[in-house]
Amino acid sequence: PLPIECVVRGYLAGSGWKEYQANGMVCGVPLPAGLKLADRLPEPIFTPSTKAEEGHDENISFDRMADIVGQGLAGKLRDLSLALYRRGAELAAQRGILLADTKFEFGLSEAGELILIDE
Repeated sequence: PLPIECVVRGYLAGSGWKEYQANGMVCGVPLPAGLKLADRLPEPIFTPSTKAEEGHDENISFDRMADIVGQGLAGKLRDLSLALYRRGAELAAQRGILLADTKFEFGLSEAGELILIDE
């Protein structure tokens, strides 16, 4: 397992809402002014977090994530997470369900391939 959780947010809620209220950003991603709780974001955003051994995970910036797993792998994780969220949100919407956000966990196989291990 990689020591990162890959969170994608399509709506402003939860810890993202609290951070937005404090500084207008979520995990270093600037957002438009004037958003309200549970507003749909202009585009889904990738907001990684650490995987805490105890207590709560910590939201981190993409740059911090890249420091932990490397720039190349960080980019792959972001792009794959956003693609998975968009597809899941599309399928959910067809069934009348709103997918506000989701969290993916990835790992590396013994062959070094990136694999989805949890959602």
